[in-house]
Parts: sequence; C-alpha cells; structure tokens
Amino acid sequence: MTVAVSAPRLLWAAAFSTRRSPYSSGRFAAGAFLYKHDAFTTQSLLNLKKQIIYFGSPLNFNDPYDCALTPNIIDPTDDEVIRVRDNYLKIVDLPDKARQEFESSSLPQLRAMLMRAARAAFQVIIDGFLRTRGVACFSERNDDLLVSRPVSFWH
Repeated sequence: MTVAVSAPRLLWAAAFSTRRSPYSSGRFAAGAFLYKHDAFTTQSLLNLKKQIIYFGSPLNFNDPYDCALTPNIIDPTDDEVIRVRDNYLKIVDLPDKARQEFESSSLPQLRAMLMRAARAAFQVIIDGFLRTRGVACFSERNDDLLVSRPVSFWH
C-alpha cells in the first residue's frame, strides 16, 4: 500500500492489480491506484495502519439526497384492488373492523389505503437498510473534487 500525506488531509492510494473501472473498458493495469481522501486524524492513521476502511452511515450525510431511496410504486389497477380485497375477505380470523373497512370502501378508497400501506412498508425497509449499511468514497484520480471535499470524510 502506498500512502501520500498532505496535511491537513490524509490521502490513501491503494494499488490494485485487477479491478474494474467505470472509466475504462476493461481491467486496470498492475499498479493502478485507487484514492481515498480522509481527515488527518489519529483514527484515520490507525485505520491505515490496520488496513481498515471506515464505512460511514448514510444517515449522517449532510445532503439528504445522498443515498436517498425513493421507490416508484405504481398504483394498482381496479382488478388488482378487487383481488386484494377478495383475498383479505377470505381470511377467516380477519378482525371485524378490517372486514367492514374492506366491504364498505370504494375502489379508489381501497387503492389509496393500499398505496399508504405499500409506502409505509417500503419506508420500514429503507430505514432498516440505511441503518445497517455504510458508504466509503474512492476515486481513480487523486485530484477528484467530489471525493476530496470535506463531505467525503464522513463516507
């Protein structure tokens, strides 16, 4: 591993012999570099010494659109809403309140209810995903402005 230090930042340059590049059509030649800009701190030096990469939580990003996951949920058709309603009404131990809601609601009301439930379910999944994942930024160029900005110190 090669390290170039320039205070107040620490620049990691790791040599890889075989890895894919979004900027080329194939593999990198032996000795190609991948750069990681990091704050010059005791923790970053320890990470470098132990060859550890820190993956920052996307929940701590200063831009709410970084790692924003927004599913595109398509409204169900009338036939799909009817099928869902019929399947729920077949459930023997369906609570009376839910059964009455399914029986008395119009198709547009049921569609809106299903969409709210789908969005809520996706939000639970997305929140769990973001709480358990991390991001680390690298660049093929040591002067990449996006990666060298202070925001990259958090991921």
